[in-house]
Amino acid sequence: MPYTEICLPEGAPEWAKERGRLWNEAEAAEGRKNSVTAREVLLSLPHELTDLQRAELVHGFAEKLVTRYGVAVDVCIHKPDKRGDERNHHAHLMMSTRRLEPQGFTEKTRELDDQRKRGPEEVRFIREAWEHEQNKALEKAKNRERVSCKSLQAQQIEREPEPKRGPCATAFERAGRPSRLQARWQEVAARNRTRREARAHPQPQRVPTPHPHPIPPQQAQREEPTKPKPDPNRRIWAEHYRHAARELAHVKEAHGRERLALERRLTVLAPDTPERHGLSKWLAEVTGRTAREEAAAEAARRAQAARYAEEVRRLEEKQRHELEQLEAWHKTERQRIAAEIKEEELQKARGPVNTFERVKQPEREERRLDSGRPSGGRERGRER
Repeated sequence: MPYTEICLPEGAPEWAKERGRLWNEAEAAEGRKNSVTAREVLLSLPHELTDLQRAELVHGFAEKLVTRYGVAVDVCIHKPDKRGDERNHHAHLMMSTRRLEPQGFTEKTRELDDQRKRGPEEVRFIREAWEHEQNKALEKAKNRERVSCKSLQAQQIEREPEPKRGPCATAFERAGRPSRLQARWQEVAARNRTRREARAHPQPQRVPTPHPHPIPPQQAQREEPTKPKPDPNRRIWAEHYRHAARELAHVKEAHGRERLALERRLTVLAPDTPERHGLSKWLAEVTGRTAREEAAAEAARRAQAARYAEEVRRLEEKQRHELEQLEAWHKTERQRIAAEIKEEELQKARGPVNTFERVKQPEREERRLDSGRPSGGRERGRER
């Protein structure tokens, strides 16, 4: 801890300069067991400044908070971790939730608790005050860098804000273990890097060249399409296509789900692409797998992809065979229908048929058979 300080308002009691008694009195001033004793403000400090300049910067900001709210502010500046980023200079400010007066802690700072009107305004004031203090310190140090409390969209900067990783994700990264925050931060950083490279090497815009022989407006008008000639066998072919469509729908419904599932798995286990290779390399680096384990996993994945591809090929062959059978059946049906039509045409050419003779002839045969059959009475007489 290179710098610690307690900033107090004017007229504060002497015991408030002792850190232990200060927070004991702040806790004793609360009457409820779930009361909030302090508010924390976490500040990221510019690494371009020296330790003394950073201490002056934090002291000036803490004095602004003391003057505006009349609270006690406990300041502590931390240096970067030796295993982390050397630019991570930051400070922790603990603000008491009650105003500090000569008689001790008094009323609560309710303006910071109002989340509808006063609270957002106070948060905006704190952010703007921190922006002003940082820019003043950078200007005093003769540094060109400047900060802003506005969002990147408000500043019209084409850059995606990088998420804060925090101590947990940083600890996971140091231990070689993956984390969602670390993965998300790497994705955002990669997209920002791509944007910077695109701005550094812009591609020339293509200017459309005029046509060497422009078409006159009279010829550019669309001509009316000619109507197709009617097909004499349109009815037969329409019926054929309706049958084929119904059968094909049945085949697709039977094999669709299994084929779709296999295609999805095959897509997941597709052959190597540059993007997939980069992702596998990153996962290997994060998980710490060796090259031998990575090669074994890759071989297993390729074998599984080959099995899925073989299964898809087998289903396609089965579907093709069923379609061939369906086409053969439709061909036979067309031949049968054509033969029936030809038979009807020949029957019409022969002339009308005596329908009475065709109907009465079976009845005469039936009567002839009934006359030669013995009746039931004769049978019973014989039995007697």
